[in-house]
Amino acid sequence: MSGDGEHPAATPRPALGTCTVASCQRLAARPHTGLCGAHDGAWRLAGRPELAIFRRSAAPCLGDRGGRVVLAGLEENVIAGLLYGVQAALAEGRRVMPATLRHVAAHLRRSGAGSVAAARTPVRWFPAFAADRAALVRSSVETEQAKDVWDLRLRGAAGRLSFTGLASHRHAAGPPSRPITQPWLKAAAQARAAQALTTNELVRD
Repeated sequence: MSGDGEHPAATPRPALGTCTVASCQRLAARPHTGLCGAHDGAWRLAGRPELAIFRRSAAPCLGDRGGRVVLAGLEENVIAGLLYGVQAALAEGRRVMPATLRHVAAHLRRSGAGSVAAARTPVRWFPAFAADRAALVRSSVETEQAKDVWDLRLRGAAGRLSFTGLASHRHAAGPPSRPITQPWLKAAAQARAAQALTTNELVRD
């Protein structure tokens, strides 16, 4: 092991690095693909698709998914959106199962979506919930003031207040109201609504 007069000391062979699949952190086992053994087998089973696409979209190995959710390979803002969605759900007493997160993360990885809001997955409630809470935390009363539809949660109330009519609101009861088309009248209505909300005179559901 330490060498002698004829042979140098034993040294480890150079490693191949880690698997080139974005969601994997195993050691690479195939020099020609840069994949670990499990992903090399999955790549061959899939019909040897283009490696660049496979490396970006392949799911973590089955053994790496047990008891945890692998977010490696997703964009930073997507990871942030998922983690904030989990935090918001727990704060509101909602239960988020690891299987749900794994499914959403896998879909985001396959589709290459740049945000949680862009996810189109059968598990619809969590991406929609996470995107809604992220949009809410980025908003403020001042930014809502210029919009035609206000999210009343920013003012400590519930629901939305529309200045464009209720024809597009599927849950609105009764005949749709007409939108306020005059800019001056809409501005006056928004100012009055803001004052009423501040003094708790306006109740919406």
